[in-house]
Amino acid sequence: MAALSADRRDNRFRDGKLISYPVKAGKTIYAGAIVELASGYAQPAASGNGKIYVGIADEAADNSATGAADGGKTVRVRRGVVVFMHVEASDAPAQADVGKDVYVADDHTVKKTKGSNTALGKLVGVESSSGYYGAGCWVLIA
Repeated sequence: MAALSADRRDNRFRDGKLISYPVKAGKTIYAGAIVELASGYAQPAASGNGKIYVGIADEAADNSATGAADGGKTVRVRRGVVVFMHVEASDAPAQADVGKDVYVADDHTVKKTKGSNTALGKLVGVESSSGYYGAGCWVLIA
C-alpha cells in the first residue's frame, strides 16, 4: 500500500477504554467482574501466573447454554480506568502499598502479594471498612 499523500479522515479507531471480546463457551461473566482472556476468549478471571487480564466487565454476558460455542456471546470490558475492588482480607493492601501492583485473587477480589499470580494493575488508594464502599481499594487498570 502506498504512503498517504493527503489527510486520512475516517472513523477506524477506538479510544481503547471500552472493548468487546468474544466469550469462551460455557462461561458466564457478571458485570463488574475482572475479565481474562483464555485462547483469545473472555472468561471470569482467576488467580494464576501468565494470565492476560483485560479489564472489568461493563455488562453481564452468559455463554453457558448447552451447545454454546466460543464467541457465541460478547462482553464489553472497560480498561484505562480506576475501579474499586474488594480485597482478600488475609492479604489486603495498605496505604504504604499505594503505587505498587495488586494481584487477582478471584473475579472480583485483589490482594497485595504476587505469589504465583499476574498483576491486575496499580494500587491508587485504600478504603477502610468504614468508607462509603466498605473495605477495599482503588486500582488503575491500564
